[in-house]
Amino acid sequence: MLVGAGQGMSRGPARQAGRAAARQLGWDAENAALARNLSGGTRQKLNLTMSTLTQSDVLLLDEPYQGFDQGSYVNLWDQLTRLRDEGRAIVVVTHLLNQLDRVDVVLDLTPVHQGGRS
Repeated sequence: MLVGAGQGMSRGPARQAGRAAARQLGWDAENAALARNLSGGTRQKLNLTMSTLTQSDVLLLDEPYQGFDQGSYVNLWDQLTRLRDEGRAIVVVTHLLNQLDRVDVVLDLTPVHQGGRS
């Protein structure tokens, strides 16, 4: 509700939008729980859910699927595809390269060693 309020939403619509975004990730966020009591994977879902409420042009995600099971991992990429199709730029920082077919651009930030120096 706080993120929604920052976007000018009242409590009811913010709660409804947040729960809808959570469902797209396969998470039933109906039960009230403190974030500190959530599992790591569910915290990641909470982070992504909150970030989708901001309607920002760019979404920067650093290893957003840590703690996800296979179903949640697929739901994440489906959600990111929807957000991209809505016109958002999405940057995913990852060391996993098994989903390259789902991205538009890959930047390899591996350092290049020159002159025999490491």
